[in-house]
Amino acid sequence: MSRFDIEIYLAVLVRIGGLFIFAPFFNNRVVPIFAKIGLSAFLAFFVVTTTPVQEMTMAPSDSAFLYLILIIREAMIGFVFGFLLSCLFAGVQAARASHRVSNGV
Repeated sequence: MSRFDIEIYLAVLVRIGGLFIFAPFFNNRVVPIFAKIGLSAFLAFFVVTTTPVQEMTMAPSDSAFLYLILIIREAMIGFVFGFLLSCLFAGVQAARASHRVSNGV
C-alpha cells in the first residue's frame, strides 16, 4: 500500500465513522465504541479495496493543510448522511405512532 492509498483509506474511514456517529442504530449506548470503530474500519477497507479510485477534487498528497480540509469535509459529509438517515427513521417512527393513535391501539 502506498501513502496515497492510506490517505484515501483514512478519508473513507472518517466518512463512514461520521455516518456511524449519527446513524439510528449505532448512536445508541448499547453498541460499544470499539464495535463502531471496528465495523467502520472493516467497511472502509472493503470500500477502498472494491471501488476503483477516481480523480479527487483535492489530491491528499499536496499538503497537510489541504488533507486536513479534506478530512473535515469527509467527516461533515458522514455527519450529514447519518443525520438524514436519523431524520428518516424518526419520520417513520412518528408516522407509526400517529397511525397507532388514530387506530386506538
